[in-house]
Parts: sequence; C-alpha cells; structure tokens
Amino acid sequence: LSLLMDDRKNVKRLIQAAIKFNFKLILAGRIRNNKELKLLSSWIGNNKNIMYKGYLSNEELLSYYAKAKVFALPSINEGVGIVGLEAASMGCDLVITNLGGPKEYYNGLAKIINPYSIDEIGNAVVDLLQGQTFQPQLKNHVQSRFSLDSISQQLVDSYKKII
Repeated sequence: LSLLMDDRKNVKRLIQAAIKFNFKLILAGRIRNNKELKLLSSWIGNNKNIMYKGYLSNEELLSYYAKAKVFALPSINEGVGIVGLEAASMGCDLVITNLGGPKEYYNGLAKIINPYSIDEIGNAVVDLLQGQTFQPQLKNHVQSRFSLDSISQQLVDSYKKII
C-alpha cells in the first residue's frame, strides 16, 4: 500500500510464504519503475494464488479491506503501520512484525511474527484463514483507541498534564 518494493516491506518473504502455504495473496502499492515490476513478477512467477493490483484509490482500498480476512504486515522496519490499523478497523485479522512499532498497538489481538521467517508468516496467515480470529475484539480495540475523537482526547489530556 506504499512503496511495495522497498526492502523493509519484506514483500519477497510474504510472497514466498503464499507460495509455500498456498494462500491467496493480493498485493497493492506503488511500483516505481519497470525494473521493480520485473523483479516483483519474477517473485510471483506463475503462481495463480498471488495477484498484484497496483496502486489503489481510497475507495478501492476500503473495498479490499472489507473483503479481506487477513492483512499481513511483515515489515523488517516499520513505524506505526497505519495500514494495519486501517485493516483491523475494517474487520481484518492481522499478521504483524515483531520489529518496530506495530506490535505495540494491538494488545495481543494479532499474530505477531518474526518477519525473517517464511514459516512464521505462512503459519500465522493460515491459522487465521482457517478460523482462528481476534475479531470483533480487534476491531473494537482499534476503533475505541485510535479513532480521531480518541486520539484528539489523548492529545488534549497530554497537554493538560504538561500545563
């Protein structure tokens, strides 16, 4: 959903997990040039369970979130990971990296994986696809703590403590 081919996004291992564990994977995001597109195509190969959709508009993105069961964010370096919050608030279960900030936001309501392990990524996705779920608790958690109103109130409370 951002620069898909940045090494830190770890897309190659996510694709390898989809191939090894045979789950449907839809990728979206910007590709900067033909070299990146060729590299992504080489990783996907002839695997029919993996599709690249390109850059999505906000409307398209919401539609994909609404249809998805699982959202995977196996980044090697990630800050907040806003896309994970968006996906969770739309009802997706999450597979998230144990590196960086994302794991701090979900209160144990996501599969936290080592992003260097294709097997951990794959097993986590499959577990969620086969019925393990953190929903609707995850959606409620995200919507109650990270809505615009909630974040605004947290900011006001922080300012009050300082003043």
